[in-house]
Amino acid sequence: MKNVQNREKNFQNALQDAVSILKRHLSSGQYDEIVKIDQAIYNTFAKSIEKSEAYEAVFASTDELMASYGDIIAASLPKKTGPAQERICYLLPSLDNDLAHIETLYNLLNEHPRHHDIEIFIAGPVSSGGIPASRMIKKLYSAGKIKIIQFPNTHKGFVDFLSYLITEQFAQLIVFSIPLLLSAIVRALGPEKVTWLTTKFELAAFNELAHRTALFSWKREILNISGKLWQRSLGAFSAGSIPDFNPYWTQDIRLVSVNRPEKIRHRVFLDTIADILLARPRTSFSWTGRTEDSQIAGYFAERNLSERVHFIGWVDFPSVIRNFDLFVDSPNLSGSIAARAAAAGMPTLSWRGANSWIELFERPISDHLACGGHKIKLDDLLFSNRKSYALRALALIDDAAEFMRHSVAQKQVCSECFCDTRGMYHEHMEVVKEFIAESQC
Repeated sequence: MKNVQNREKNFQNALQDAVSILKRHLSSGQYDEIVKIDQAIYNTFAKSIEKSEAYEAVFASTDELMASYGDIIAASLPKKTGPAQERICYLLPSLDNDLAHIETLYNLLNEHPRHHDIEIFIAGPVSSGGIPASRMIKKLYSAGKIKIIQFPNTHKGFVDFLSYLITEQFAQLIVFSIPLLLSAIVRALGPEKVTWLTTKFELAAFNELAHRTALFSWKREILNISGKLWQRSLGAFSAGSIPDFNPYWTQDIRLVSVNRPEKIRHRVFLDTIADILLARPRTSFSWTGRTEDSQIAGYFAERNLSERVHFIGWVDFPSVIRNFDLFVDSPNLSGSIAARAAAAGMPTLSWRGANSWIELFERPISDHLACGGHKIKLDDLLFSNRKSYALRALALIDDAAEFMRHSVAQKQVCSECFCDTRGMYHEHMEVVKEFIAESQC
């Protein structure tokens, strides 16, 4: 308990120090440094922890300062003139990668018709000042689905970008997934012109933000989260992104978790994996990351499990899925890789409270399992505690028939539930059109 309290205190102290630096840059007019430190604060204090509480704390601590920075940006922007045109822009923190959130945006906008009344743009900084490195964004552009706006990752770059949106009378700027500079953008453009589309947590942060939406559900719905209204709509990924997997049970079951170390480094998860490995001496566990995490490695070393625990680096999951048998997801914010593993038929175990696709689609998955006559149920896929999670893993490790039943049923229901990208696009566009209509009232 004392260690937990110390970590929380260290987190708060370090965050306060970072906010003090942000405040100094704002008061001294070092606006390029504000752009840099906003991203550094996100990476250090939110992304590295991946808990909604951390995200709320980080953005609450910077909201007022970043709104003040928005006032400075607004003073340099042209006046708004004329009615909004049917143009919307998705803002990314970078156009130079194909991370999971970029793939989600690709799946969403790939359904946009080439000739459509609404023009769609994707914008963001590029490191080299040249062509964006993201192959998915370039594919959308080559197919005529989008246009690209790129700018330097500087104060002037953002001012020029926002000025362009005003001059060209864009109807809506959609900050996609990672809300960098969001408070400043909302203050500079006005809350009616900005939407945050998240693929992670639905937060109460950002006091002036009016439009909040998430690709988080199996249907459209409105949720009130701490007094802030969120529009949820269908989430999906392309059926073509589901990797090939041939389920094959052996007595040497290989567990894998393809996640960043900060997600795997969760004490309940590590304890659960240790329980499984100690109970079944022929089972192994592999985990991923850009660098080997000493805390994770040390945890298993202390329990004499290092010989059966393997760090496999940063992997291309579709290429390595055939090397493993059972996907063990973390309680810390599940993602699309676990969902694609499930849709491929790789037995996948998920936790409640982690925003896994199994949990988000709980209702239709339960209905499919019941109506399809399958011999597994939702409680065999989704777990609330360490004991039930480990027991299900052991059942799959011990019983070849149960392993195959699980694989077949999971593949059928998840591939059916998770792959409606056209429905995702249409529901999302309905939400965006509603937001635009509200802004014009």
